[in-house]
Amino acid sequence: MEETERLKNTQQAKRKDAYDSRCHGLAGGIALMGNLQTLVNAAYVTKASGPFFCRECLSEAIVRKCSDKSDHFAHKALLSPTAKAGNTSFHHGVRNELCAVLTRRFPEGCWKTEQRIGDATAGVVIPDISGYFGQRSKEFPAVAVEVQLSPYSPRYIKKKTEYYTAKNINVLWIVPLTRRLEAAMFRPRRYELYLHSMYLGYVFYYVPGSDGLLSPVHFGPAMRYIEPRTFYDENASEVYAGDYYLKYKTLKEPGFTEDVGIADLAAKSLKSWVNPNNSRLNLPQRKIMSLKGGKWWPADENKQWLKDNDWFAYVKKYLSVYNPDDEYDDIPGEDETEGVGLIRPA
Repeated sequence: MEETERLKNTQQAKRKDAYDSRCHGLAGGIALMGNLQTLVNAAYVTKASGPFFCRECLSEAIVRKCSDKSDHFAHKALLSPTAKAGNTSFHHGVRNELCAVLTRRFPEGCWKTEQRIGDATAGVVIPDISGYFGQRSKEFPAVAVEVQLSPYSPRYIKKKTEYYTAKNINVLWIVPLTRRLEAAMFRPRRYELYLHSMYLGYVFYYVPGSDGLLSPVHFGPAMRYIEPRTFYDENASEVYAGDYYLKYKTLKEPGFTEDVGIADLAAKSLKSWVNPNNSRLNLPQRKIMSLKGGKWWPADENKQWLKDNDWFAYVKKYLSVYNPDDEYDDIPGEDETEGVGLIRPA
């Protein structure tokens, strides 16, 4: 294979990894060894030399030795167990199952799948499921259910949510899974993180066969414990480090609460919100179907990892590239997106 083709394939792989992981820390082919101090080049290590870690987000990295690409590092995939985007039978199975549950609970709600909403002038959307949490009247909320299997961009989700809001329709975004999410840290995808912000701190997951029971999951901060160790700096001075926690940038710790029936949600209106890190992640004014209760996670969870850890000087000097903050980390608080109307189904 020509060197230009190898270079092209390598750059494509690096760009894909940076996009999927939301981190460019491995794009230069450099990673940290397990001691979080020694930098190594992918060309001079093997898999047996690991573990390796990204110096920007601290998540685990793997070294790739490919015949059609130059040696490089990639972030280890730790994702929620969704089906492939093109799995139409899986998507339709979840859609039909949830529609049947809603029809059984609200038999006069006119529940349908793939019902066209709008016209040629205002535009047309086709929700996976649509109907009413009650009778077809102004007393009960009109609802559009979107079974989010395809990895749509935040811009697409925002645009569709704005359309439903303009039509006075409450949208319910659901992420279907092939199995329940494990109680272990993972890397949420971009659309999962956007939905997490849209719902003020949680995402609705659903596993087929659950009879309409949704699993609300909160993405809490995930930490890595750094073992204590001693080493010598460039001045030959002994340095003691470790025995503290570092926050992962892109990995999250799932926080669970009790499952909730899809028919037991409440219609809620929320104001728009401006993301201070990325305007593309701004949240629109929206009407959603949400939990009736409030937060089940600690209000100060993003500050807890800082407590009792005196490691700032070390990080600034020895891990200067490390950045614990993700552009998705800012979640609007209830005070910033105060509900302007709450309708509870009968």
